[in-house]
Amino acid sequence: MWLSKTNKRAPRSLTRPALPSLAGVLVAGLLLSGCGFSPLYTTGPGGGGSPALVKTLESVQVSPIGGRFGQLVFRDLEHMLYPGGNNADPQFALAVRPVIEVDRLAFEADATETRYNLIVRASYTLTDTETNEVVLTGNTRAVSAYNRTESRYGSVIAREDAERNAATVLSENISLRVSVFLRSKSAQRQASETQG
Repeated sequence: MWLSKTNKRAPRSLTRPALPSLAGVLVAGLLLSGCGFSPLYTTGPGGGGSPALVKTLESVQVSPIGGRFGQLVFRDLEHMLYPGGNNADPQFALAVRPVIEVDRLAFEADATETRYNLIVRASYTLTDTETNEVVLTGNTRAVSAYNRTESRYGSVIAREDAERNAATVLSENISLRVSVFLRSKSAQRQASETQG
């Protein structure tokens, strides 16, 4: 850092310890615990997830998705929705339709492309398998950039890495939205059972 010759002291903001930010984190944690915030997937004491929610997530059957990229999304969704394995009797079917496009971002002097954005848009539907009713629909997207290198192999690997990253982001978005939906549906069901 550059300091003038007349003022050899570093600015106060650089020498001050990070206690205010730590205090802010602690205060935020206390406020969130007081408002009823609880993590989505936690099943322990005080956790937001319940064994019923975990069981419901495990009963979501992910429909096969075509293509190499589709297989990446399929695998990620299975790991995120039911890491311990799914039930034999699915209550919901999740269908995902990804569409991939590539935007060229950077060019060399000879008009050769050197950088790309892999843009993936996906629509998804969650269907109740008993009633065949679509209970949730949505769209999400992921963007992952990669470079074209002098080596053809390096360029292929860079594209595959970008596809894996985009598949993970799509899967996280979809699994989070499905989890939130099923959690609210479970909470509504529990509330109606306690009232009735």
